[in-house]
Amino acid sequence: MWTFTKTNYFALFRISSPR
Repeated sequence: MWTFTKTNYFALFRISSPR
């Protein structure tokens, strides 16, 4: 469950700030 949460959070952050 932790991995999924971390991945989801990271994905959202990356999409919000695509560099």
